[in-house]
Amino acid sequence: MDANDRAAENLRYLLFTRGEPRALWADRVTEWAGCDRRRAMRLLRSGRFTPSEQDRITRVCEVSTEELRFGRLVPDRPDLILQENLRYLLDILEHGEQKRLAGLLEMETGTVSRWRGGKQLPERKTQAALARYFGLPPGTDLQADPVFLSYPPADERQRRHWLRERIESISPDLLGELFPALERLLEDE
Repeated sequence: MDANDRAAENLRYLLFTRGEPRALWADRVTEWAGCDRRRAMRLLRSGRFTPSEQDRITRVCEVSTEELRFGRLVPDRPDLILQENLRYLLDILEHGEQKRLAGLLEMETGTVSRWRGGKQLPERKTQAALARYFGLPPGTDLQADPVFLSYPPADERQRRHWLRERIESISPDLLGELFPALERLLEDE
């Protein structure tokens, strides 16, 4: 992971630890960095701060520049990363899907509930099956990769939701400019 990717992950972790709802992350970064919303969304993805944005963020969040840019604020605790990943992934399931997931994994629904509540953790083999079920990139390690900090989301369901939200929020002029490209991208679907 390069320094910019690390800085972006650290920024998202700072938002997460402050209990900021994911839907408001860009708004909060807008306040912290003193930038517009579009720029805030880029910062959440790229971590390429201007010096003034970086200074404002470090001051507001009470972290050093070195911590923000080069440290890893996410604790090196596989059990905690796994718990947060499970909570994030299981929370996106719609009504009845938890039961379906349990059936696919040949588990009891209560087992999935215990994962969600942090009372029990799935075995490695089951973690890999969960990553596939949620459409995570191949090789995702639920104990090491903080999927719960992904921006935009790493799982298929959340990606679709994210795209719908972005399309609904763009201006009519921008939609007019983007539509031909979107049409070409999606016409074979």
